[in-house]
Amino acid sequence: MADSAEWTILNILQRRRPVHVKTTIPNDLPEECLVHVLENLQFHEICNIARVCKRFYQVSWNPTLWKSIDLSSVYAFPISGNLVYLSQMMTFPKRRMLLALFLSARRAALTDIHGDIDIYREAGMFLCLLINCNVRNLQTVKLRLPFGTNYHTYMPSGQELQTFQDVLRCLVQKCSNVLKSLKCYVDISYTTAKLLGSLHSLEYLNLQYVSPSWRSDLPYLHPKSIDAILSLPNLKYLKMSISQFISENKYFPGYVLQSDSLEELDFGFTKQFIIKKLLFPKLHTLKAESPHKIFHMSDSKRVAVCLFDVVERGCPLIQTLNDYTSLVPGLQNFNLSDIQKRDLYFCNCSLHAPSRFNH
Repeated sequence: MADSAEWTILNILQRRRPVHVKTTIPNDLPEECLVHVLENLQFHEICNIARVCKRFYQVSWNPTLWKSIDLSSVYAFPISGNLVYLSQMMTFPKRRMLLALFLSARRAALTDIHGDIDIYREAGMFLCLLINCNVRNLQTVKLRLPFGTNYHTYMPSGQELQTFQDVLRCLVQKCSNVLKSLKCYVDISYTTAKLLGSLHSLEYLNLQYVSPSWRSDLPYLHPKSIDAILSLPNLKYLKMSISQFISENKYFPGYVLQSDSLEELDFGFTKQFIIKKLLFPKLHTLKAESPHKIFHMSDSKRVAVCLFDVVERGCPLIQTLNDYTSLVPGLQNFNLSDIQKRDLYFCNCSLHAPSRFNH
C-alpha cells in the first residue's frame, strides 16, 4: 500500500519535472510540496494515501486539499471499518453525510461543490458543509437530482421545502459576495425566488423547476418570483426550465422580463410560459426550444402576442435566436421568413404558430 501511494506521487512529480532532474522521495518532501502534489489527486485517492503513514495522514488535514467536491462519486469515499453498517450497505445519503463530516473536521476550503444529490431530503448534509467548512471562496455550486428522478413528478414536502430554503439562507449569509455560478433544481415559491435574488454576485444561474402541480394555490411561477431572480445585478447567463399549466379560466397578463445585465437567456424545455414583454438591452443570445409542446402557449381566451416583435423591440443586441444567428445585432437583420419563424416553435401568434397547430 505504501509503495503504491509513493509511486502515485512519484509519477505526478515526474510529469511536472524535466527528465534530467532527480526526483525526491515523497516522504522527504517539505509539507508544502506534498500538499502541492496531493492537490492533483481525487479526494478518494488522497484518503487512500493518508493511510500510508502518519506523515501523509497529517498532510491530509491541510484544508486547501479539499477544494472541489463531487458528491456523485461518493461511492469511492472509503468507509471506516469500525462503523455499525458495512460499506456495501451504506446508502448514498449516509455516505455523503460521512463525507461532509470528514470535510468539516478538516475545515475544507471549498471552492466548488457539484454532483447528484437530493438537496430537499439531504439538506442537513449540505448545511453541514456550509456551516463547518471554509466557504469564503465558494464560487460554484452545481447540483442535479439523482439519476432516475423525474422533475415532473418530484414533489417536496412542506418540511423539505423549509430545509431547502434554510440551505439557501446559509448560502446568502456566507457566500452572497463570492458565489458566481449556481445550478440547481428549485420549487416555484416566492420565498425561494427571493433568496435566490439575494445572491448578489451570481453571474451564471441554471434553474430546473420541479413540478408546480403540487401547489394547488399557485400551479405556476408567479411574475414576482421571476422579477426577484432577474433583479440580480451581475447576472449574465440565465437558464430556466419549467413545465407549467395556466388555466384559461384564470386571468394571466403574461410575464414582463427585464434585466440590465443579462446577456444570455435559455428557456430550455419550458412549456406554456406566456410572455408579454422583454426588456434586455444587453441580451445577445435567446434560446427557447421545446419539440413536444410550444414554448409560448396561449389559448382561446388569450391572444398570443408576436414574440418576434417583442424580441425586436426589447432586445436590440440580439444575435442568436435558437439555431439562427446574425453577424449584425438586431432581429430585423436575421431576415427570417415566416416559414422559418414557424419552424422555430418559438411564437404562437396567428402568423407564426407552427403549422401543426393551424390544422
